[in-house]
Amino acid sequence: MSKLSQALKHYKNDRINTENDLINTIKKVNLDKAILFREKQSTLWKEGDDQNQSTLVNSLRKEK
Repeated sequence: MSKLSQALKHYKNDRINTENDLINTIKKVNLDKAILFREKQSTLWKEGDDQNQSTLVNSLRKEK
């Protein structure tokens, strides 16, 4: 019975570690998305004149 108990503890610990890794990965992806979005937005607003900016923003909205 002790082997079964040890196996279950090992499984539980591995599952918890995997879940924690997954949560950390999801947090990192969400943070990266926000950073990349801000960088893209900044680049779009810096490029060209007002009309060019409107064209770029409209094309991005259509892509959504």
